[in-house]
Amino acid sequence: MGRSLTTRSTLLFAAAGTAVWLVVMRYMYQTSYEELAITGAIYFVIIFGTMTMTNRMTGALTRRVEAREALKRAELRGPSTVAPTSDRIEHNQRRRQRADRARAERRRRQ
Repeated sequence: MGRSLTTRSTLLFAAAGTAVWLVVMRYMYQTSYEELAITGAIYFVIIFGTMTMTNRMTGALTRRVEAREALKRAELRGPSTVAPTSDRIEHNQRRRQRADRARAERRRRQ
């Protein structure tokens, strides 16, 4: 899937967008420098915030889609040979019971 934007590229994009907007406002609308400073700050925050939130949502969706695809691939492969069989599960339970009994016996001897 697509790679999400880094914080650096998001900052650069927001700064470039803000700069373009400020140039347009200065030369087309003859805006004063005080208004440009305020407008630029607000515009930068809006662009950066919007891109960051979009990035996070896109990343979450991407991860969800990738997880779904991995699950489908696993289902197509069939049952895993690594998964414990019922014999192995019973063997492990007996081993744990033996270890528990041995521990209890050691405690009794102390």
